[in-house]
Amino acid sequence: MSGFNTYDQWKTASPHDDEIDVEREVCVTLTCNHDLIPESKVKFVNIEEDMQGRDLLTFICPECGEQHTAYRLG
Repeated sequence: MSGFNTYDQWKTASPHDDEIDVEREVCVTLTCNHDLIPESKVKFVNIEEDMQGRDLLTFICPECGEQHTAYRLG
């Protein structure tokens, strides 16, 4: 599966140049292998907010088939 291995790879994947209209995908980290992948690649189960208002996504992992919960990045 194609994904980002680190936050820095994800962060630099989209140029920040105003002349280029690029949308960066929201990503989640797989706890089974620590890969960072687009949330569109996982099966949604639930979403909630932590005490600071950050989104926590519960999903079925496409790699191991188990349920994970991770922060949405993006």
